[in-house]
Amino acid sequence: MNGMKYFRLKGHFSKEQVVQATGVCQVVLDQMELEWEHKRNCRFYMALAKFYGVFVEDLLAEYPEEALAPGDRYVRKS
Repeated sequence: MNGMKYFRLKGHFSKEQVVQATGVCQVVLDQMELEWEHKRNCRFYMALAKFYGVFVEDLLAEYPEEALAPGDRYVRKS
């Protein structure tokens, strides 16, 4: 799993919350999390890194599924 999905799940954020906070559209976020080929835009990476409080390099790293605790997959409602 890539860092973009890892940090969203670790922070208990829904995709909608990330989209609203960062300005990255839903389609692009889906593509980035699924690791599809997409237009790499530094603005998207910078916005996501700032939102998650990590470095851009952390978003590009790979994380094993085991890195998530069992409770990390729930989403905050507020």
